[in-house]
Amino acid sequence: MLWKKNSNCLLVSGLVIAATNLSPSYAQGDQPTATGRIAATSEHTSSIKLEECKGKLFIVGGAADKVLKRFVEACGGKNAFILVIPHSSASPKESGKDMSKLFSKAGAKVAVLATTSSEDLPKCTGVYMTGGDQNRLLKLLKPHQIEQLKQLFRDGCVIGGSSAGAAAVPIQMIGGGMEDRKPKKGSLMIAKGLGLLPGFMVDTHVNPRGRQDRLMVGMAMVDGIGGIGLDEDTAVEISNYDATVHGVGVVHVYKRAADFSSELAARKEGEMASIKNVIYSIYPAGEKFSLK
Repeated sequence: MLWKKNSNCLLVSGLVIAATNLSPSYAQGDQPTATGRIAATSEHTSSIKLEECKGKLFIVGGAADKVLKRFVEACGGKNAFILVIPHSSASPKESGKDMSKLFSKAGAKVAVLATTSSEDLPKCTGVYMTGGDQNRLLKLLKPHQIEQLKQLFRDGCVIGGSSAGAAAVPIQMIGGGMEDRKPKKGSLMIAKGLGLLPGFMVDTHVNPRGRQDRLMVGMAMVDGIGGIGLDEDTAVEISNYDATVHGVGVVHVYKRAADFSSELAARKEGEMASIKNVIYSIYPAGEKFSLK
């Protein structure tokens, strides 16, 4: 692999970003689904165990600004080497350049992964996945690159993302839907995520876009999970099962009570349904909570 140093920006052969004009498309079997219930079987579990990962997750609810200072610090500050993955963006070339400039200004070395690249991911102290469309991110990342993301996390890398880059982190991710904000059968799209965060689904832009209910619908669709909702410019930093909040908004946490239940699966397509007995908490910056 060839390396070229240019100030604080590392350009990696095969990793320099190339512009694409891909709209989201899915291989057979990978389409987001809004039907039925997803059981917590081995098909939907992850090889990731948080207690075995030396790294951190740093996921942001979109419009990342003030929280990025903490992200760079967590990656090592001026000793950081951050890989930007702009695949979610509809304009990945511009998005990659913008994040590269921002992280370079903070003193970090930066590489940007080309959307067309099948190269192995470089060893780095941080990975940052930009916003856009999480379905596009999962479409463009190669299977071996996803496995390498998991290994980087196990080895001590900080895996970060904003908006789509945060929504994609769980085993099963929200792929879209519920534009009318109503808990109806068939309203929420669920797709396979990156598999970096077991036990929870993630949603972003929660307060600005009125998404307080989407995670509860997701919990009714996927057995055994909870939900983490992120306001804009608000991040949760996860180390092992310990979570710390940063930023200007709050983190919304949804967990199942012992008698959690929903009629969603029994409803007809388009019918509204109850979702009962959810433990809901909110945490502002500086607060800590446990994922257990």
